Amino acid sequence: MASNDVKLGLGRQTGMFFHAPKGTALPEYPVDPAIVGENGDGTTTETFTATAAQTDFTLGYTPNAIASVKVNGKATTAYTVSGNTLTYSGDELQDNDVVEVTVYVSAWKRAGDVTSDGITLTMDKSTEDLKNWANKIKRSIMSEHTESISCPIMDTTEETMKIVVGERNVNITPANANHGKLIAVNLSDSSLPDEEAFLFLMKDGDDAIAIGCEDGQITEVSDVTFAPESAINWTTTIKGLGNGWQMILDDGQTI
Repeated sequence: MASNDVKLGLGRQTGMFFHAPKGTALPEYPVDPAIVGENGDGTTTETFTATAAQTDFTLGYTPNAIASVKVNGKATTAYTVSGNTLTYSGDELQDNDVVEVTVYVSAWKRAGDVTSDGITLTMDKSTEDLKNWANKIKRSIMSEHTESISCPIMDTTEETMKIVVGERNVNITPANANHGKLIAVNLSDSSLPDEEAFLFLMKDGDDAIAIGCEDGQITEVSDVTFAPESAINWTTTIKGLGNGWQMILDDGQTI
């Protein structure tokens, strides 16, 4: 068995962790704008200056999903989306109100940041020795192999919880006059989270690195410590299924 700690360098895409529905294609190169978006975290933000009573806003392209909508800096859920048109249904807008729309540019959604400890790739390989009539080993063949990544996530968000315990175990209650958005998490489900696609984007100097799998499953969550003046870390073990984990490196030297 061999383990490799992948340390995360400095850069725009450092330590970004994404998830997507099972089977989502991996990027062709690590900083593909069709995945990271203009914000570098999977999203792109468009800002509109409204006219009085305006309700419809045409986005630059059809979003995969809406990350957030803000009116004059305040988040709102009073909108619907059809194609690339967002229709606002909240309090009537006035001239020069600012509407800010942040969208996911692909199926990949940011699940959180990885801690400075980095991720750990573990490769388990089992072999079987083939012996001749004289009982001497002539060659070894691989009988099975598995690859998994241990990932310490330093966020406790809706998306983080969906991958850690499974989307079915996360219930959201929108904010109202009495409380903010509530995230109720069932930590006692006896089954594993559903299979998903996973992707890590990293920088090492000028080099960009992507490690991902189109079919993976979280099989273990390490002990979680809740302590004052300490970040909550969710350290998950993600086993690569199907074609397993793939890695792409880009040295940044364009021609």
